Amino acid sequence: MPFTLTWDMDTHYEVAGEGHPLVLIHDLALDGRIWNPQWKVFPRAARVVRYDLRGHGESSSPAAPFSADNLILQLRTLLDTLKITRPVLVGHSFGAAIAVHFALRHRTRAAALVLASPEVWGAPGEGESSDRALPGPSIDPGLLEDPKAHKKALTDWLQSDGFAATRRNEQAFRWIETIVLAHGCAPWKRAEPFTRPDDWSNLSALDLPVLVLCGSDEDARLRGTARALGDRIRGARVIEFPQAGRFANVESPAEFNRRVLDFLEAEGFARALPPGAEIPPKTRRKKKPRGDRKKPEGERFRPPPPEERPQPPKGKPERKRRRRRRPRADGETAPGRGRPAPVEPPKEEKRSFWSRLFGKKKPTEN
Repeated sequence: MPFTLTWDMDTHYEVAGEGHPLVLIHDLALDGRIWNPQWKVFPRAARVVRYDLRGHGESSSPAAPFSADNLILQLRTLLDTLKITRPVLVGHSFGAAIAVHFALRHRTRAAALVLASPEVWGAPGEGESSDRALPGPSIDPGLLEDPKAHKKALTDWLQSDGFAATRRNEQAFRWIETIVLAHGCAPWKRAEPFTRPDDWSNLSALDLPVLVLCGSDEDARLRGTARALGDRIRGARVIEFPQAGRFANVESPAEFNRRVLDFLEAEGFARALPPGAEIPPKTRRKKKPRGDRKKPEGERFRPPPPEERPQPPKGKPERKRRRRRRPRADGETAPGRGRPAPVEPPKEEKRSFWSRLFGKKKPTEN
């Protein structure tokens, strides 16, 4: 798991595949693992990079404020470290807002945008004040030292109306819940304010291919933002997944991968894959040995080193001779059993021609 120093923090990232670079940006309170269904497919067609945002996942949480400029600085420094010039930015929700802001600030650094359930800073419906807190669970700063209270606040947030459509897919919701409860979100813990730049009024300046994806059952505000992006950005394509919520990449991974790969292939940013390659393979979890499940770490069985293991005897092993059983006499009991051995019926005596003819035995000559 490589790390790199991006300005004032350590950023955790992963790289796989070869071809045109493709950068995956996750949402708030999550990390790069949310892209696992795409991580198993996209590297076959392009070079894919995923990383953890500031204060998320395995990336460090510096003392600098959680601002749009610092988020853009982290992404730009990571691209410079990996020597990536014009990547395709794939962002989900808050990550989509980062991708749009990066494309507006650095017009020549982004080749295309893929925005899933997008948020755009400055869009209508985000609130009257631009300095409002980050969207997420309401956490009392006085209870941050209590891990149980923090976990309860995150659990209550996952049960809110914004995740109603996702909760219908139990497998997808459990995976999202696992990531959220693993670490939470450091900016929420510090109750930092977040100043949103006005990117909504500058969307017409984007001159690059844009694909917008959303679910038909997700929040009405995000769905309205996705549809408005198709009108405000020239040439943008909008695709709506039926019966999907905010996390279409996890709820409908095969359809999500197919739509994104078709867009990238049409724009010349990805190689063509055979039919069915968009379906992510199932991961098989390794089962632990039965004896190691409940034992503490110090009491677990560990095999001895090779030099201490018993060695087999040298030479050809002796062959064990099989003991022959003697034939049992009539009426002899089989060993270990209570019933007598079966007795064969007596064989009929062979009769000569004369005995069969006259009912007598042929006289024998003395």
